[in-house]
Amino acid sequence: MDIKIFIADAAGNRTAFVQTPFRREMYPRIGKALLEKNDLDIEQVAFVCPKPDDADGKMDMCGLEFCGNASRSYALYLARNSVIKRKDGNSFICKLHVSGFKGILSARANTDTGYASVTLPYPVSVERYSAGRFGIALDTHIHIVTMEGITHAVLFDMPDDDDIFTMIKDILIKETDTDAVGVMFCNMEENSMIPIVYVREVDSTYREGSCGSGTVAAASVLALNERSGDAMYTYTLSQPGGTVSSTVTKVGGIITSATIEGDVDIGSAFTVTL
Repeated sequence: MDIKIFIADAAGNRTAFVQTPFRREMYPRIGKALLEKNDLDIEQVAFVCPKPDDADGKMDMCGLEFCGNASRSYALYLARNSVIKRKDGNSFICKLHVSGFKGILSARANTDTGYASVTLPYPVSVERYSAGRFGIALDTHIHIVTMEGITHAVLFDMPDDDDIFTMIKDILIKETDTDAVGVMFCNMEENSMIPIVYVREVDSTYREGSCGSGTVAAASVLALNERSGDAMYTYTLSQPGGTVSSTVTKVGGIITSATIEGDVDIGSAFTVTL
């Protein structure tokens, strides 16, 4: 079976976009097969869907989870293929339907520089637990940030650890119906983050080059801990594959808006045989 794809690299978070049409029930099978092709060097798979009437484009992740980096990558792809006509200065403005989110996302993409941003679903809730809640014998706290399509655990000043990831992931998968779980290991002395993400539908785990929604999750926790009150807060976190910035707005002790932005590189389309 021949499949046409292109690969987008958003700060090291590499997504294969499938352009060949497939029924939704085929997504996990095709996604898993592409993820197993080591020569592609990808972390996730998305499917380009027919254009909806109320937006510039639509894409689904293979596990129907939400992905911020893939969303802004797709916005840049649409802009470079002249699908989007609206402009604000040097950036094209577009509206997207994406899996894991019920509404329409707004995105901006600069076709000259490859810089792209997207307004993300802000957290449904941010809750603080002791590490013991997850069976972790450490005197620290873990923040659970629930978003549409994905749930993140944010840990500060703790080295990344596969066992800790698995302990948190297993409990969140068991106790929630989330499509995906991310564990974000943040080092605020270095303004860095290591993201590990599990997608339920395809049973895949990756140490990602970067994670957009995970950056929002970390930024949301940091903003809520700021003592200066209601304001917009911007945090830039270096991640294994690159840098992602997130701006969140705090009003009345809750996060009311969130964006991510950064560089995206999109390769030419080619055919893969499965």
